[in-house]
Amino acid sequence: MNTKTPKYLIAVQKSQNGGTTWSRAKIIAPFDSVAVTDPVTGKMIRGGGDALPEVAINKRTGELFVVWQSAKFSGGKYDEIAITHSVDGGRTWSAPVRVNPALGRAAFTPMVSVNHNGAVGVSYYMINCNHHSKNRLPVDYWFTYSTNDGRTFIPPLHIAGPFNMLRAPEAVPPFVLGLFIGDYQGIAAFHNDFHLFFSKVNSPSQKDSVDVYTTVVRVNGSRSLFTNILRGVDLTQTLDK
Repeated sequence: MNTKTPKYLIAVQKSQNGGTTWSRAKIIAPFDSVAVTDPVTGKMIRGGGDALPEVAINKRTGELFVVWQSAKFSGGKYDEIAITHSVDGGRTWSAPVRVNPALGRAAFTPMVSVNHNGAVGVSYYMINCNHHSKNRLPVDYWFTYSTNDGRTFIPPLHIAGPFNMLRAPEAVPPFVLGLFIGDYQGIAAFHNDFHLFFSKVNSPSQKDSVDVYTTVVRVNGSRSLFTNILRGVDLTQTLDK
């Protein structure tokens, strides 16, 4: 996709009467994803943020946040994670900011939420390195947060990985093609905690190639520190019991 003349736009509409009528669409930003591919083999990864922006609200202030995959910061070479915010109910939006570190590697499938103290948490996947074996595509799952309304983010916390994305199921027509670990990602805030809900590829010794996990990250809003991390739980096994 040409990032200077994008085919799609990210927009927002508002209803003030329970959804009976809606405002005209307000453009937030160009949807300038170029999708994610294995830098060695060229095999496509089917992400979530290349087609589905995610939105969150600060329940105390009403400030809105939107994240998505964007090739803006790489000059159209690869996707990274972008965030923007609005303090006036969606009428105007800040310039997009890059969430992930600038490492020259693709990031995808972002999720966003805001905790009780106003910390903006974002989770995402990122390719581990651009020079790897053709039989292994290492991907990691990360979490980071901002205490200044998404203007800057702390160094990301490593949650899971690296796992071999090449072992993931591959979506086939009529669905969007690519290695696919599901759209079953999410992030929810409860008090100071961020509850991460994600899927990852298992080791070859495990029965299922992909399982769903959950992890809790506790953020101390006054000091902007991680104070507690609970390891992931295999939800598919839990539900089977």
